[in-house]
Amino acid sequence: REQRAREQEEVDRKEEEERERLRREELDRKDMIVKMKIDLAAEIPEEPEVGMEDTVRVLIKLPGGQRLERRFLLTHSLKHIYYFVFCHPDSPDQFDIVTNYPRRTLACKPSQAQPNTPSLKEAGFGKSEMLFVADLDS
Repeated sequence: REQRAREQEEVDRKEEEERERLRREELDRKDMIVKMKIDLAAEIPEEPEVGMEDTVRVLIKLPGGQRLERRFLLTHSLKHIYYFVFCHPDSPDQFDIVTNYPRRTLACKPSQAQPNTPSLKEAGFGKSEMLFVADLDS
């Protein structure tokens, strides 16, 4: 009986350690995301003036129903739209940005394989675009 109780205590202790490790990892991940949001906010270019040549009005719908609106230049990169959404407090931590029709996922998240994303002009943006944020964590 004592042996079984000790074994159960050991199992309980290991399970608690694992829960604590996972909790710490999640907190570290959240801290890293907060830091990234602060760092990447500086990468977002100034919003162009109303009526400027070669501007695109971008309306972005977040999963929670919030709408973001901002102007970008056609020469700006898709990563600037990604950073703009990522740095918003209501943005999911992991997401894709998609068009509605035709439905396509924009290659806007920079990666080691693709550090330079296409410009808005190269992505085929017109004067006004409606984009949707797809939460990858849900």
